[in-house]
Amino acid sequence: MILIVDDDPVTTDHFARMLRLEGYDVDVAYDGRAGLARALLIEPTVVILDLNMPLLDGVSLLETLRTQPRLRTVPAVVITGKSDLGQPLLNRLDALGATVHYKPVWCDDLVDIVRERAFQYELSHADDDAGYEEAPESSIWLGLA
Repeated sequence: MILIVDDDPVTTDHFARMLRLEGYDVDVAYDGRAGLARALLIEPTVVILDLNMPLLDGVSLLETLRTQPRLRTVPAVVITGKSDLGQPLLNRLDALGATVHYKPVWCDDLVDIVRERAFQYELSHADDDAGYEEAPESSIWLGLA
């Protein structure tokens, strides 16, 4: 299960639709607090999130996820439109196990990112029965800002 957490419904719905077309199960949340609740409930194999969200920002969401034993190692993918994050924030995100990608994102790039992160997670949790399936490549572009 892929969890997408972003307060922009257009971005969230585009990402979710594209990943569903590639065969992934996807859940969404439109703010950080709802994202945390969904993550605790569904225990996703990958979390895709934005940084600037209401109620709970992306960094705080990641910090909270990392305190939960079942979610400590879930791969996190930050997709942001902000290109000037600064090295201290990039270091903090890296320490939290997140990879950072900048909008706009090509659909095939998003699929590749999710595929790679889900595969790594599945390898590290070989005893889990998460049901990872490799998805075919896509060449649709998501030109979202």
